[in-house]
Amino acid sequence: SYMCSRVGKFRNHVAPITDLASSNTKTGKVLASGDSSGIVTIWSLEEEEGTLVQKAKIEDWSGFPVTTLCIWNKYKEGIVAAGFGSGHIRLFSIPDGRLVCEVAAHNGWITGMDLASQSGLLLSCAEDGYVRVWQLATKGPLAEHWFSRPVEDCVMTGAKFMDPRGSAFCVCAYDSQDIQVFAM
Repeated sequence: SYMCSRVGKFRNHVAPITDLASSNTKTGKVLASGDSSGIVTIWSLEEEEGTLVQKAKIEDWSGFPVTTLCIWNKYKEGIVAAGFGSGHIRLFSIPDGRLVCEVAAHNGWITGMDLASQSGLLLSCAEDGYVRVWQLATKGPLAEHWFSRPVEDCVMTGAKFMDPRGSAFCVCAYDSQDIQVFAM
């Protein structure tokens, strides 16, 4: 049988944590955490000790909550994609947390985001009623708008790609029993 036990408890945020994202990068296992005041923290996992070590604390964008996080490990040492209550998506470099790209992505809270790890497609949905796809790249512009579509009569609460290439995605909405599927 498999056993699971808590090996630690780590506090860095003053405000409640709103989302987590993790990935393996060239520098090792990375965790990003965001909170309701807009602070993003980048951590590394030290497996031998079972501890998280803070690598960067990004406080420049506080004021709007971090609503969703993803990590893409194909760009240099990796990037953290953070969606905010302001409608912005900001991309921060791993491990130093430097802002490398900012997109005024939506008119309202970003309520869902996902990353197709193989293709670098970034999916976002928001209170503005739009679902959007962005192409992340390792050369040229880091983020380019690729697709946008309104989803009528719903407030989207989540968006996920169906596969690592991003060939299809789903969205769900508040107070709805439906999952809407889109093929690209």
